[in-house]
Amino acid sequence: MPSRYFDAVPRSYSPSRPLPSSSEGEQDQNEEAFDGEYTDKVFVSSNSQQQTFIPQSEVNTFKMTSEELAIMSLQNKSQGTLLSIPTGKSFAFIGACYLTVLRGSISLMGVCLHTSSRSYPIFSPRSDPLALIIALQYVPTEHTISLPNRIVKNTGETSLILIQSLKMNVESLGNYQILSQLFNPYENENNESISQCIGIDGLHFVNPSVSLKPPMHTFLLHDSWANALDLCISKFTSNNVSIAKPFVGLVKGPKNCGKSTFARSLLNTILTSYARVAFLECDVGQSEFTPGGMVSLHVLSMPVFGPSFTHPTIPFRAHYVGSSTPRSSPSQYLSFLRALLETYRTEIQNSYENLADGDNRIGSIVPLVVNTQGWIKGLGADLLQKIEEIVVPTAIFNFEGSQSSLGHSQQSAEVYYIQPILPSPSTQYFTATNRRTFAILSYFHAIFDENENVNNGQVIRWNTELPLCSYRPWEVSLKKGIDKIILTGAGFEDVLPDELHHAINCALVGLVCDEQSSDELDEPYYTQGGSLPSPSYSRCVGLALVRGLDLQKGKLHLLTPLPPKFLQSCRILVKGELEIPVWGMIDFRDKKNNGVAGASWGKVPYLQMGHGEAGVNIIGAAKRRVRRNLMRKNQIPI
Repeated sequence: MPSRYFDAVPRSYSPSRPLPSSSEGEQDQNEEAFDGEYTDKVFVSSNSQQQTFIPQSEVNTFKMTSEELAIMSLQNKSQGTLLSIPTGKSFAFIGACYLTVLRGSISLMGVCLHTSSRSYPIFSPRSDPLALIIALQYVPTEHTISLPNRIVKNTGETSLILIQSLKMNVESLGNYQILSQLFNPYENENNESISQCIGIDGLHFVNPSVSLKPPMHTFLLHDSWANALDLCISKFTSNNVSIAKPFVGLVKGPKNCGKSTFARSLLNTILTSYARVAFLECDVGQSEFTPGGMVSLHVLSMPVFGPSFTHPTIPFRAHYVGSSTPRSSPSQYLSFLRALLETYRTEIQNSYENLADGDNRIGSIVPLVVNTQGWIKGLGADLLQKIEEIVVPTAIFNFEGSQSSLGHSQQSAEVYYIQPILPSPSTQYFTATNRRTFAILSYFHAIFDENENVNNGQVIRWNTELPLCSYRPWEVSLKKGIDKIILTGAGFEDVLPDELHHAINCALVGLVCDEQSSDELDEPYYTQGGSLPSPSYSRCVGLALVRGLDLQKGKLHLLTPLPPKFLQSCRILVKGELEIPVWGMIDFRDKKNNGVAGASWGKVPYLQMGHGEAGVNIIGAAKRRVRRNLMRKNQIPI
């Protein structure tokens, strides 16, 4: 079996760190603060060592006028600031912006971007390692952009980038307290003066002379990651690659090792050589392009720079599992993945793409990146092996921490053992549970492009003027608009028809369309213990929140961010184990926390403030404390 092993540095040991569980792979481990040490090989530990570019007005920082932007003939016409960055200089920032490389090349989140008129949306929140821009060695290229005379005279042979305001309103998610600090700058006078020099709304440069508190690190591609990507891409992205067997890269490893970050880096790197890349999401806990609970297939033509909640997308094809783990329905989970792989091979793999003039990327083949779940013990290991057999990858990226516990069923695949990263300091403030909340809130407040078809629905902006409780819902007739209501997950088979309204009221549901459903069948919309439709003939378009149910009128109210044309064929509601987070049910307009939408807490349905009535000790009302540093008997060294 061909394989490559890259130099690895052992993880630092901490006696208080819990040992991995052998069976409970679905639980969120490392929810508490990380006790280990951080190394420069993984994250930049000193901002002053890596952030060496200091903006200076009219020296290396130039505010562009409308006339100068017209000379450059860019796709994005909004005003911005041009930065002249010498080779090797770098800087990091907090916020969001559009970025265009006007001359030279830069490295951004491990991806090399060259001169182009294309603008890339960049998101750099405090919940993740900050975006780090590094100017690469200047090499003249055939593709050039016309520049104003004053820029040519004052910049020399440096890399030029244009930064423009990103008016997608992503910072408005900060109306929720849990998201309020994600895009805010650190309070520092020097930091503010640099931000004013740049002059871009929502963008705040990190001052390299300031020690950040709480500690924040910048994103720097690990050497073993870079080596694996370079070797893999050079082999599988030439113009002579086989059309019959395109690149299929599978990323696997335990939780909190950087697996999802590496999968995103792999996707972005391949997009520099291919016009389109497919992405198969197998992780139902923390999905890259959708809220949790779904396995999904996406086709992308632009790299993504930012954490998952900054790029929600309507998938090409998806299926709703309804849980953050496949533990309760492993066979159904695998059948969903088989259907998605079949869709990729028959509809996407060899679809031809007409490329624009000057685009030298490959357009006749669509490679595939597969991101797997981080449950690698017990049943999770069996599922992971089945996924490998279904996918048949040409390259496997295995984090070396799982080398002893994960085998490889595909003997013909090129195997790359790479170094896992240690958790970022931000993980002690933003846990896996927080990130699932971010994804759901971002999804329900997203506005998707109605001009895009269902196969490529991208978010165009966010709207948080109103909380979800004040959104106007869709009113759906249970008789005319709903064919089936299906409950899936442990215990739902016991729900009687008379109790259905209790189960789905205020529930998070998947909107599913079944191509084989018939309007002529006179069947009840709910059958106790009903099964999900076949994944070969059904798909999940997105999620909705059942905000209200009126059985007497036979109507229910649904909240969903999906455009109307996507809802016409969705006549099946699937209720799983996932619920809307509490943050999505409160009214962020009420700063005094007196209730929801003008109603006092005593009249608010579904929610209760405090611990119940005075003097009454309600079991389960208080927060449960969990100890994660206790060893099981078989984990104690003898």
